[in-house]
Amino acid sequence: MAAALILAGCSQGRMYPDDVIVVAMANTPLSFDPRVGSDEASQKIHQLLYNDLVQIDDQLRVVPEVAETLTNPDPLTYIATLRRGVRFHDGRELTSADVVHTFQSFLNPDFLSPKKGAYRLLASVRAIDAYTVEFKLKEPFGSFPINLVMGIVPAGSGTEMARQPVGTGPYRFVSYAADDRVVLDANADYYEGAPANAGLVLKMVPDDTMRGLELRKGSVDLIVNDLAP
Repeated sequence: MAAALILAGCSQGRMYPDDVIVVAMANTPLSFDPRVGSDEASQKIHQLLYNDLVQIDDQLRVVPEVAETLTNPDPLTYIATLRRGVRFHDGRELTSADVVHTFQSFLNPDFLSPKKGAYRLLASVRAIDAYTVEFKLKEPFGSFPINLVMGIVPAGSGTEMARQPVGTGPYRFVSYAADDRVVLDANADYYEGAPANAGLVLKMVPDDTMRGLELRKGSVDLIVNDLAP
């Protein structure tokens, strides 16, 4: 797909066709794994590749995303009931096994992530059934649901997610050229409906002035970060 896009664009003087949005970004993502990448560039790409268990709405409330419901039957327990029919980019349905694997990573002493500290009060996470997950805390922690704003990775996935991500989000990973660009295709099977465009190219342009020039000459369609004053 990526090769076809390049060939189609070259004949028109543009590297990609009009239905592929080219975005200039200031920084290179450090990790495509949502459990690990904490830098701004990585987190922006995570939003395109993954769905979180829950999300924060415009009123800063925790609301469902992959989870249809999140209940708190007692101060130490949270129960998430998952949406059915959400599929990873490889075609597998997202189930409780994937959610358990994602959050158990933070309980694994061998798993390295700057995000582990947020889960210090998480005692355990287990699957009640294929679409229900139980989180147990060590002590009451009213803000715990905020820590469930986390992209879900497939069960069994390891360090390969940092460079070969598989998510459930509106775009799927195609390729990455270090310090150059990330190419994403639209996910035609996205559970909320396929994106209107064919894909995204996230182009790394560190210099503020160069990002502005790229936009003016039409080689990029959008700039993620505003230009410095």
